[in-house]
Amino acid sequence: MLQIIEILGKGRGVISTEAISQDSEIARYELLILNEMTEQLRLYSYPYPFDLNGFFEDDSGRFCLALGEATLLNTSADPNVQWEITPEFLIIRAKKAIKAGKELTISYGFSKEEIDQKGWIT
Repeated sequence: MLQIIEILGKGRGVISTEAISQDSEIARYELLILNEMTEQLRLYSYPYPFDLNGFFEDDSGRFCLALGEATLLNTSADPNVQWEITPEFLIIRAKKAIKAGKELTISYGFSKEEIDQKGWIT
């Protein structure tokens, strides 16, 4: 269902190889919890939902490592997917219907103006 490809102007990204309906669960990834190394890893973490290595802090303060395609989702001011974090999983879910061949994008938490200012292609 998912394929990693080079996206012009962005680098690697994730596309859907088939149509996805709104609110569908697209992928589920087990979380690796890294509590013992939280402070050391936080030093290397970006202020984005994921840093370049897939590290993030969940709502309960646990420092986690996400694996798989989730770490390659590019940002958009109008994202078509969102994630849910449960105690054991990171779940990627469609915010809207997605056609086959479309790139899956997520919000990094920036406004459209901030994305434009950074020069990111969305």
